[in-house]
Amino acid sequence: MRSRILGRGLQRARLLTALLAGLVCPLYASAAIIGPDYSSRVDATVTLTSGGQYRYSFTVVNTSFGLSQLDGVPVIMDWELPLFSLDDLDVDSITSPEGWIHQIVTPPLPPSFWNYSAANDPLLDPGQGGDPNLYGPNPQVFENPPFVLHWFTHDPETYGIFPGSSLDGFGFLSSYSAFNAPYLASWVDLPPRGGDPPIPGSAFGTPLSPARLGAQQFLVPEPASFLLLAIGGGMLLVYCRRRKARQG
Repeated sequence: MRSRILGRGLQRARLLTALLAGLVCPLYASAAIIGPDYSSRVDATVTLTSGGQYRYSFTVVNTSFGLSQLDGVPVIMDWELPLFSLDDLDVDSITSPEGWIHQIVTPPLPPSFWNYSAANDPLLDPGQGGDPNLYGPNPQVFENPPFVLHWFTHDPETYGIFPGSSLDGFGFLSSYSAFNAPYLASWVDLPPRGGDPPIPGSAFGTPLSPARLGAQQFLVPEPASFLLLAIGGGMLLVYCRRRKARQG
């Protein structure tokens, strides 16, 4: 799927770019090695519905700069989100824009291209202005998620997301509030790149996804545990005051 050629229009654009690059190749030989400058962003909104579920709505933005280098036009043709459990969302509520479809797959089985690496994620690197806690206490769990939600188009020439454009209509319903997670966008003839939209299973909101909590080993006391701790603390306080009174 990734080796598809976008069509006659893009072929002409690539030919024109290659001819222009051939004129400057003796002066800028590294341009063909560097490849195109391409990037993306996923804008998300999470709203609580009247039914008590959370509506996740995503807009994928191609923030690349038009024709770039010799590889032509950087066009987004699919993107993926990791999932820890199929119970984390309402599978029947998943939406896709026109020309796009979705699948839930288990990596590394195709058509998934999931190859996220926490060690190489600049968003987690303090040296690059990142936050090592952006994805929770154990971001390595995102390297091998049990499932990925995969949106894609078979016709990137018509429905692909071109540089400077965006596409909305991606979304689903979930019983769980939001938390940041990596995503990966796949491009025509280019390696995937990603960022950090929200997925269900917040560490700081309610309700919490049991699958995500289990995967990242959060220690969240149950209400009964809180009650026992409160009772124990109160008894200890009474004991300390009585002992102090006797010694006085």
